[in-house]
Amino acid sequence: VDAFCRDHGHGVDDFFRNAAIDGLDEACEDMRPNSRFLQALNARARNPAVRYSLLLGTGGPLTEDELAELRSAVAAAIDQNRLTRLFGPRVTEPLSDFDEVLREMGDGAVAVKRARLEGVDDTVLLEFSHLTITRDASEPQARELIEAILERLKGKSVTE
Repeated sequence: VDAFCRDHGHGVDDFFRNAAIDGLDEACEDMRPNSRFLQALNARARNPAVRYSLLLGTGGPLTEDELAELRSAVAAAIDQNRLTRLFGPRVTEPLSDFDEVLREMGDGAVAVKRARLEGVDDTVLLEFSHLTITRDASEPQARELIEAILERLKGKSVTE
């Protein structure tokens, strides 16, 4: 979320573009861990008349080796420069548990292990990235995700 928010400017032009994309650019604040929005949402009881499903992506962009290389590069940069040493802990701490970006562990934004919801039994792991649904629907990962969504909307389970 932080990287997405940093990549979006905050000028007048950006305000109108962001308003069209995600309301009034609330997602940058609302989707941060422990935000007021997420705390309020998580405090609500689930509707017993609703069947919940989790479709979790495992199409993270990095392999274990690539993440290890990234960690090494960050450590080397921290060792070589006083300025990077100042920010070192803020960078190295998230990299210590960064399953969000690992193939088979996350979708590039959300780690599978952090996406689970208690009481939701219909949980399916599919090889897609966080933004797959917004991309070309003809890609195999997008088709598989869309099919899984449509099956659930029809009231069918993949396991039936």
